[in-house]
Amino acid sequence: MGYEAYLRVSDIPVYLSCPKKLYFSYRGEKIEPEGEALLESIFYKELSFRLHEIEDFEEDVRSLFDELPVIYPEKIGKLDPPVLEAFRDRIISSCGRIKEAAGEVMAFYEKKGVCILETGRYVLSRRLLLSGSVDKVVRMKDGTVAPVSVRSGRAPSDGVWKGDRMRIAAYSILLGEELGDNLSIGLVEYIREGIVREVKIRDYDRRRVLRVLRMMRRIKQGTIPDGAHTVECKNCPVRDECVVERSLLSRFF
Repeated sequence: MGYEAYLRVSDIPVYLSCPKKLYFSYRGEKIEPEGEALLESIFYKELSFRLHEIEDFEEDVRSLFDELPVIYPEKIGKLDPPVLEAFRDRIISSCGRIKEAAGEVMAFYEKKGVCILETGRYVLSRRLLLSGSVDKVVRMKDGTVAPVSVRSGRAPSDGVWKGDRMRIAAYSILLGEELGDNLSIGLVEYIREGIVREVKIRDYDRRRVLRVLRMMRRIKQGTIPDGAHTVECKNCPVRDECVVERSLLSRFF
C-alpha cells in the first residue's frame, strides 16, 4: 500500500486540538507554523539532538544556525533573511538562559542513567498504517527502551499536555512493534524550560490512540468533522476557510 495511505503521528495533536483543522490539512491547506514559530521549533529540536556533543555553548549555537539551512533547505530557505537574522540575534542574546535549561535536561538524563541510542528514528506500522519520526530513542537505567518527544513549547505545571501524551503513546506502539517489545515508558522533553517528564503509558492511552486513528482515517477519507470552536480559532491559519465552509453548509442543512 502506498505511503499516502499512512497516517502521521504528528497529526494526532492536530486532531485533538481541532478535527476540522486536520480536515483542511488533508485537503492541502497549510497549517504548519511559519516565521519565528517555525524557527523556534526547529532550533530547539536540533539543539536537543546535540546536547551531549556541546563543548562551547555559544559557539556551538552559532554553528547550529549555520547548519539549519543545510538540514532544512525546504523550510528555512523560504524564510526572509531578516526573520532568520532577528531570531538568531534573539537566541544568541538568550544563550545564558538556554544553556541553563539545556544543563537541566542533561542533568536529568545523567541522574536517571538515561543513554541516548538514536535521534530522529523513522518508524512505521504496516498493520496500523501509521508512521512518524521519534525524536530520540533512549535506554533507561533498568535497560528499558523508551521514546522521547522533544517539545519547544511551555510545560504544564504537572505531567504533560494531552497531545504530548498521545504522541508519546503512539510512538511507543510503533517503536515497540519494531523492537518486538511492549514499551510502557516514554519521556517528553520540554527543552526550552529544562524540564523532562516521564510518562507511564497505560492500556487506556493505547486504546485512545487507536480510537483517534479511526477518526483521523474517516476525515482523510472525506468525512467533514465539527470544529473545536475555541478561543484559538482567531489565530488559526485556516480560519477563513472554516468560516466559508460553515456558511456554505448552513445553506444545505
